Amino acid sequence: MYTSMLLVALAGVPVAADAEGTPKWQTSYTEAKKQCVADQKPLAVFIGTGKAGWNQLARDGKLSKEIEQVLSDKYVPLYVDSSSAQGRQLATALGISDPVGIVISDSKCEMMAFYHEGDLASADLSRYLARYSDPNRVVQFTESNPGHHKASYAPVGGCVGGCCGGRCR
Repeated sequence: MYTSMLLVALAGVPVAADAEGTPKWQTSYTEAKKQCVADQKPLAVFIGTGKAGWNQLARDGKLSKEIEQVLSDKYVPLYVDSSSAQGRQLATALGISDPVGIVISDSKCEMMAFYHEGDLASADLSRYLARYSDPNRVVQFTESNPGHHKASYAPVGGCVGGCCGGRCR
């Protein structure tokens, strides 16, 4: 009887990683890309430093609940810690030289839809996430806040179509 009551009591306790609106941050590019392809959701690669470095992308230092909800519902969120050697290598392969940035793929995880180095105002980040979450959006070139364009979504260890001029090798 006590076991049953304990199970009922624990059933209502939310788990932080599974709480509604909380993104389930991937840390493996390979696994995140597989999930992106399987779920047909764009990959949102947040680059930052430290344990919860994804918050550094928001200029005010914390992702809003609205942004977290969009990431949870419409993206495969990947966090890359650029303070580690492996994280720097992946960030460089994606064309991000700043310790903070974001890369968003198309829903097939084939093309880089959006690229930005540095932090963003929450309103801008929210607007970009809403724009690129549209599964019907056709990506022909990479859009960027500072005007930097890339031809495709570069995988780790090499380019697709010469997107970075050989920088990611």
